[in-house]
Amino acid sequence: MTTLENLVVHPDPVVVNIDYADDDRLVLFVPGKPEPKGSAKAFVRGNRAIVVADNKETQRDWTAFVRDAARQVWGSRTPIDGPVRVVVDFVQPRRASAPKRSTPAHTRKPDGDKLTRCVWDALTHVVFVDDAQVVAWGGSKREAEIGEVPGARIKVERLR
Repeated sequence: MTTLENLVVHPDPVVVNIDYADDDRLVLFVPGKPEPKGSAKAFVRGNRAIVVADNKETQRDWTAFVRDAARQVWGSRTPIDGPVRVVVDFVQPRRASAPKRSTPAHTRKPDGDKLTRCVWDALTHVVFVDDAQVVAWGGSKREAEIGEVPGARIKVERLR
């Protein structure tokens, strides 16, 4: 049986669309600029509590893009109802000021945990029923190599 640990991401950055799904797993690359789950800010106006997100527009667009891409690959399968492992590797857009001969580590915002939360929310009700089912997770974030497409490589696996 193939597990997520055995799956190899193709080393050639030009080959990015190796999408796959069966009843137990999903492997998907979503191109684009990964966006984090925004920080909620709350305040009281009169006698009403108001909660707003600090990046509502960009987060909503990225979440919808990930959800739509997952729906296309997952197809008409029923969302997994049970424990899952999720691994997300983010490739952030390369800065114009980045060195031309090497790729520095991506040690700036957005934080990896906020990027991951946004993806989990997008996959909820599509690939798995609730993000509380994620019992094992991992991932990374890095800056794109020269010529590489930014985005997120998402791997979800049902645990038995």
